[in-house]
Amino acid sequence: MNAPSTEPATKSRSPGYPAVPLSGAIESARKLWDAQRKQEAHFDSVLKALGYSARSGTSLRAIAALGHYGLIDVSGDKDNRKIRLSEQALDILHLAETDERRHKALKSAALAPKIYSALWERYGSNLPDDALIRPFLVRDKWYNDAVVDNLITNYRLTLEFAKLDKIDEDVHREEQSDKRQKSTENDETAKGTGRRSDTMTLDQELPILVGASNRVARIPFPMTEDDFELLIGTLNLWKKRLTAPKSEPNAKSQASNASDED
Repeated sequence: MNAPSTEPATKSRSPGYPAVPLSGAIESARKLWDAQRKQEAHFDSVLKALGYSARSGTSLRAIAALGHYGLIDVSGDKDNRKIRLSEQALDILHLAETDERRHKALKSAALAPKIYSALWERYGSNLPDDALIRPFLVRDKWYNDAVVDNLITNYRLTLEFAKLDKIDEDVHREEQSDKRQKSTENDETAKGTGRRSDTMTLDQELPILVGASNRVARIPFPMTEDDFELLIGTLNLWKKRLTAPKSEPNAKSQASNASDED
């Protein structure tokens, strides 16, 4: 039986995630706009525009964050990469804060990172304590302990910046407002027409005598005018089954009638 190894386990590399919150990435995008507008620029030129003199872990993570949030388009191979701002970035940078297109772009950027999308799908806007999120990131998504706290912090800041942390409250307010408006409209309609706001009621029945044998048909009442029209339409549909066929004169009576005419 082999003895257990005493060598320390090699720490696995965490999956990708934005090293900065969305607000920080947008500030970087603004620097790119000042330096190159809509034009493509070489990777190293982009680094200089962001304030970095050379490639390093920090500078590479800053550009990677722009990619995570969908704020840049990248073309070319590894040694000749070119970068320009995406249409989504331009919407965020230049549209008015009240413009619905900017709101949409912000929310899209906030949930563009794969891990942010997974967190949103799992928890929505009501995030639990960090201690309850950590097992999901470490066990299910294979992130290292060392990066989890930073990831959660950046995610919370991103939701707040994009106002996604308020989305459930907004939806609740809209639903309550719609209910109140609908209730008011129904009340006004009932008052204005003098008719009941509900549909056909079975509180009472009106017996109606039908035919020579005085059979009774029971009709619910009171009813609205619309309910009455619906009743008439229903009876017309059943007319063929409810009515007896007309009797036709037989040959003998037809001959007798002919003889009388002669």
